[in-house]
Amino acid sequence: MLGQFPDAIAELLVSMEADVYPKNKAELSDLIDGSIGEGSSFQREFGYYAHGVDASTATLPDGWEQRLILVAGENTRQVRGLVLGSS
Repeated sequence: MLGQFPDAIAELLVSMEADVYPKNKAELSDLIDGSIGEGSSFQREFGYYAHGVDASTATLPDGWEQRLILVAGENTRQVRGLVLGSS
């Protein structure tokens, strides 16, 4: 949720985990867990990890896809991602 608020206080912007939903390739969820998931060598190296999730992971209200916010910039090395926006 905080992806839309890049100027929030630092304590709210730091997390050691992220849920990653490969929207157009749902089959990659397991690969994400295995490659960069909790307890992985990626986590040991970088100090954070990702959970591969799919459309069944969370129950979201109608219209959630219309509230997605594009996040990309220097701090993402120009990699583009979408985050849930508030209503």
